[in-house]
Amino acid sequence: MFVFVLNKNGKALMPCKPQKARVLLKRDDAKVVKRTPFIIKLIGGCSGYKQNLIAGMDTGSKYIGCAVVGLGKVIYQANIAIRQNVSKKMQQRTMYRRNRRSRKCRYRPARWANRASMRKKGRIAPSIKSKVDSHLRERDFVESILPITRWKVELANFDIHKVSNPFVSGTEYQNGDLKGYNNVKAYVLSRDGYKCQFDRKGIKHSQKLHVHHLVFRSNGGTDVPSNLLTLCETCHNDLHAGKFELSTKRSKTKHATEMGVVKSQLEKQWLGFEAIFGYETKFKRETLLKLPKTHHFDAVAVLL
Repeated sequence: MFVFVLNKNGKALMPCKPQKARVLLKRDDAKVVKRTPFIIKLIGGCSGYKQNLIAGMDTGSKYIGCAVVGLGKVIYQANIAIRQNVSKKMQQRTMYRRNRRSRKCRYRPARWANRASMRKKGRIAPSIKSKVDSHLRERDFVESILPITRWKVELANFDIHKVSNPFVSGTEYQNGDLKGYNNVKAYVLSRDGYKCQFDRKGIKHSQKLHVHHLVFRSNGGTDVPSNLLTLCETCHNDLHAGKFELSTKRSKTKHATEMGVVKSQLEKQWLGFEAIFGYETKFKRETLLKLPKTHHFDAVAVLL
């Protein structure tokens, strides 16, 4: 157990043992800055002896693992849960704005088309941006309490095709189901024979067809063909109105797809770290450390 120490200018120093921190606080040579984790700040003196500290991070779509090792000991270890409700929060904000404009008060024109973020080059979805920012925020926090020498970050690569079809091989990558179709929607309509796939008695089906998400994107669904179904406009409207339900299966590729975007964004926004592959981390954790699968244990394995 260590206590993190800052000098009088707020710069990170080497951590100390609780006994030493207790003495510093008792003599009024330091003050408590934060209790979780416990951080003290020196009243006098602005420098100190610093040793090499290596930090490791296990990236993820739901959780982030982080660890710092120095002098052969694990000094810092954390498991951070990433927010998964950003998309719903954005929809709620949209609803509040629309409701505000319809009230009996000063008129506020709709401004959805003049957002600077919509015209920004390299823009990513708010839900993905939140996950990228979570990684960078944890990096900044660790560097604010410890004098980190260098970083090692695990950047996992996912084969999306193999996640959905474990037995894919060879030329099947170039000759997939979507070959010959302009987009996913065209493939789904052709696959379903341009007919509504829900048989409802006593209902006259509309000629206009829609491609429906079995699992909504706001609930973790993706645009893979297995999550899409052809419905006529009548059935589609009734389904969203809650008049009937369809059985659904959660997508297996949502988090793998998100991790591909998070990886690319970290490589663009975070310079100077050493990239580690997932198979290396797994081998070190299982063979050398003999630890169970957790994100903070993976972060320690990254540093070996």
